[in-house]
Order: sequence, then structure tokens, then C-alpha cells
Amino acid sequence: TITRMVAIGELRENAENPRKISGEQLRKLTVSLLMFRGMMSLRPIAANEGNVILGGNMRYRALNLILQMSEQELTLLNRYHAAVYQAISPHLTAEERIWLREATQPL
Repeated sequence: TITRMVAIGELRENAENPRKISGEQLRKLTVSLLMFRGMMSLRPIAANEGNVILGGNMRYRALNLILQMSEQELTLLNRYHAAVYQAISPHLTAEERIWLREATQPL
């Protein structure tokens, strides 16, 4: 098995992917990727030599939605993350604060 990193723009969705999700499920997945950024390293998108996705088609769609966010949307999300960190971090242990800091980093 060969592992390599490629730009998301080089990937192609698999037209034969049997999995379909609703718009609401895609929205939830997108939010999940924004909140749990480490998910992509735990569950990377798998593709063949031609960059056709074999596993992770829905994560690919969700990532494309994130890439299409406007500057205003990104600014609002980053402000929200900063507010969450400010409000919650004083009540956490040092280890929990490290996790929260990573989870609320600006996009």
C-alpha cells in the first residue's frame, strides 16, 4: 500500500459510490469536520492511482463545502471558536485546554 498526500482538487468523486447521504447529513458531517479537525488524519480519504476516491466520498463533499465558505463565514466561525475557548478554558485542566486550543484554532 502506497500512501501519499494530494491536493483535494486532484481527487475525483467515485461515480459508482453506493453511499448517498441527505443534505442534512452532509451538513452534519461538514460541522463535524470543522469541530473535529483531527478526523481527517484518523480517517483519510482513500483513492486509487487515478485519484478516484475509493473511501471517503462524503468527507470529500464536506471538505469541498468548507473550501467554498466565504471570508465572512470563516470570520464568524473563527470568532465563535475564540469565544468558546475564552468561555470554557478557565474551567478545564491543562490537558483539556490543550485539546480545546487545538480544536478552536482559526481556519
